[in-house]
Amino acid sequence: MLPSRYTQAVMAGESGAGFLVSINRIITKLLFEDRKNNTLIFFLLSSLGVGGCFFLHQVARKTDFVQFYITLCRESRRITLEPSEDAGL
Repeated sequence: MLPSRYTQAVMAGESGAGFLVSINRIITKLLFEDRKNNTLIFFLLSSLGVGGCFFLHQVARKTDFVQFYITLCRESRRITLEPSEDAGL
């Protein structure tokens, strides 16, 4: 629903998430010898990360910036904006 110029930020966020999960797994494997414990800690940390992302998503959806584009899409009954429709930002 956001203009196309924000696509790069979304892609960087997805890349960063993959990187953080990989680092999380490497660190838990290095710090804990027991496979059961390091897997448990990995999933615990990953679950906390997912919970944090869920919370931040809820906060971001309430910002004026996102609400503006959600309202714009609802009123025009379209899901996406064309590059020429950046609404004067």
